Amino acid sequence: MCYKPAFSSILGMLILVLLSGYSLSLIASPADNTDQEISIENNILGLAVYKKSNCVFCHGWAGDGQGHPRSPGAAANLRTSVLDKEAMTYIIRCGVVAGVMPYHDRMAYRDARCIKDLSSLKLEMRPQKGKNINEDDLNALVSYLMANIQGRGKVTLDQCEIFYKPGSRNCLHLQLETTD
Repeated sequence: MCYKPAFSSILGMLILVLLSGYSLSLIASPADNTDQEISIENNILGLAVYKKSNCVFCHGWAGDGQGHPRSPGAAANLRTSVLDKEAMTYIIRCGVVAGVMPYHDRMAYRDARCIKDLSSLKLEMRPQKGKNINEDDLNALVSYLMANIQGRGKVTLDQCEIFYKPGSRNCLHLQLETTD
């Protein structure tokens, strides 16, 4: 089952961003390393997929690899990633062989979409299965990551409050840094 936020929740998130006074460029502009435009609706869907697919557990809310202490291992810092759209899509779809990054395509290791010769890959080398992400959601997720996380540098209070909500206690440490 795929997650598609209702239009009203998308509109609600957009209104929250507008009312909180944050720049739409923070959530809707592509990073310098991508030439594609990302719609606000697609961006909000990508964020929802990032949350629902549990990417936060390993990669952290900011994509900086600072996930939950009980996550399976040191996750990639997506903020410093130099992957292009095709490579990022492949890794999310197929996971990392002999690594901890799970695959998110339910057919990933049932056919040749991730590896041409399945018989050459030992069962214990295959990545673990993650939550299924359909093609539209995968594209939205990758667009979100490339526009809002990849190449963004140091985490800011604005980014934290967009992810959580304005005034969130999860962002207090960043608020303290900006007042110093």
